[in-house]
Amino acid sequence: MKKIREAPISRWYETNPLLYFNEKISLFEHYRHLVFEENEGKIRLTGRLRVIDQNGDEHGNFLVEIVFPDDYPYEFPKVYEKEGKIPVDSARHMNSDGSFALCFKYDEIFHIKKGLKVIYLIETLIIPFLSRQLFFDQFGEWVSGDRLFGDEGIVDFYQKELNTKDLKIISNILETVLTTHKIAPNAPCFCKSGKKFKKCHRELFEHIKMKVPEKDMREDLKVIRKYFE
Repeated sequence: MKKIREAPISRWYETNPLLYFNEKISLFEHYRHLVFEENEGKIRLTGRLRVIDQNGDEHGNFLVEIVFPDDYPYEFPKVYEKEGKIPVDSARHMNSDGSFALCFKYDEIFHIKKGLKVIYLIETLIIPFLSRQLFFDQFGEWVSGDRLFGDEGIVDFYQKELNTKDLKIISNILETVLTTHKIAPNAPCFCKSGKKFKKCHRELFEHIKMKVPEKDMREDLKVIRKYFE
């Protein structure tokens, strides 16, 4: 039997060499001690990141490795700490494979939609993550409270994103997003507040519609309903 040859994998740095070039230039300008290398068909960025306060004082440093997926920048990289300073424990916001749990799954999608770049990843997500780890090591608690996972994490995510603890209001917003293609700005708001949509829930409606894929939102709605039905 003739063996079928598998199609070659299209890797981002081969299909978009300009992006790879620009990423290397930006790294050289801001973090020239970090090094790009190709290893086992993956682009990896390795080096030491320092956590520095506004006065320029260093509070700690970590040897990190950023592994870029084949679909970068449309898929989130994996980030690892290479010296064992951070325990591989979900309570320390670490995934079971040793990578950083940098943000909730929908935040990843949001960052990707904004246009993921390595400098943005380092300065917006990785260094703040490392800073929080240092704070936890010193004080035994998280600087802004712990993050939740599982069903509780889903509820916590929508409560923060929609700026309300009321799960019935959250459920109503999600149902409206899922069943309504568009609401006229001057129409009465679906929350029955008596206000026009544009003066009430329009901003939150558009924000959550952009941030959460419809399929995931339907599953999340089932989770939220369990808490009050």
